[in-house]
Amino acid sequence: MRVFRGSSLRFGLAMAVVVISALGAIAKPVPQDPCTLLPASELQSILGQAFGKPASTVAPAAYANLPTGTDCTYTSDQNGGGTVLFRIYSDPSPAVAKDAFAKLSLFYPAKSKPPNLGDSAYIDVSEAIHVLKGNVRFYISVKPATKDRQLIDLAGWVVKQL
Repeated sequence: MRVFRGSSLRFGLAMAVVVISALGAIAKPVPQDPCTLLPASELQSILGQAFGKPASTVAPAAYANLPTGTDCTYTSDQNGGGTVLFRIYSDPSPAVAKDAFAKLSLFYPAKSKPPNLGDSAYIDVSEAIHVLKGNVRFYISVKPATKDRQLIDLAGWVVKQL
């Protein structure tokens, strides 16, 4: 058995903490169908109206060299009801996601910043919520606009799935 010096052991423990912290910053893998992260039943529960199954389309990359995302568009089953757009991206790393999130916030200025929602979150002046968690970025827009509390609850549901 080899005897470790105190400094080698401290270095090893410090490196283990760094690796574990980095792994914790990456959200769970986004499912093959990202729309499953926000089921229509949850929309009905939070918004109080029925929505059909979402239409899934490719969301354009926010910037060159970033991956495309997924748009999940839900339409209310009720006559004259609204629509919900859930857009989600899974970036190559938390650092890339954080950088893209910061750049995009310049185009969608914050009206408020709900605490304890992912790594960072804000509601923009157009009444959409933007959330960053690990390497995942997403936003939810409800039309006609809804209460901030409902946006936060919808985003909170998605964050719990990540």
